[in-house]
Amino acid sequence: MTENSDIIKAVSKEKNNLQNMLKSIRNIEKLAEDPLDNLHKIKQDVVKIEKALKQSSLGEFVKEGVRDHIQPTKSKIPEWDEQFKRSFGQKLEDALKQEGFELRGHYPLLKVLFYTLEVRLENNNVILWYGPQQEKIETCKLLPEIVVQKLKKIILKSLSGILKINYSFQIYIKHIKWLFIRMRKQSEILYPFRKFSSGMPF
Repeated sequence: MTENSDIIKAVSKEKNNLQNMLKSIRNIEKLAEDPLDNLHKIKQDVVKIEKALKQSSLGEFVKEGVRDHIQPTKSKIPEWDEQFKRSFGQKLEDALKQEGFELRGHYPLLKVLFYTLEVRLENNNVILWYGPQQEKIETCKLLPEIVVQKLKKIILKSLSGILKINYSFQIYIKHIKWLFIRMRKQSEILYPFRKFSSGMPF
């Protein structure tokens, strides 16, 4: 009875494993139609398929056939990664410019004002840090509009605590610019031959 039970469990496990693998294969075919928007999900499904193959008792001939089937998609992932970086960076830069900010730095660490944005493609998220990764503020989705939205909230909260007043976001931007202009002038007086970089577009 125990032997039969073990066989049933093994067969059931193999069945579930094959169903999950088949689901991931179908997912990849559909997701690859729009690879940049679905890049993280494609990577996840590739990992699931490779894990399922290792756990499966399928013959090596069948396993090799599955690997060959997903290889064209898998081989494009590095190229899609680079395309995604360029697309995300450009969209983020444009969104920040609309709010009066300048995006600086290089992947995976981008900078806006006093903040560092750690872009993590493998986790599909961005970590917002104060300073050069000194203090972790929060983590958000890898979407330009979400990153800008989070930054605005952080800046508003920070400045409202300093100024003790409630202004619109654009008024806060004017305060920031005024602060950096003062810092720049002070820097020019104290260090006339040293260039002051504020990270602001003015």
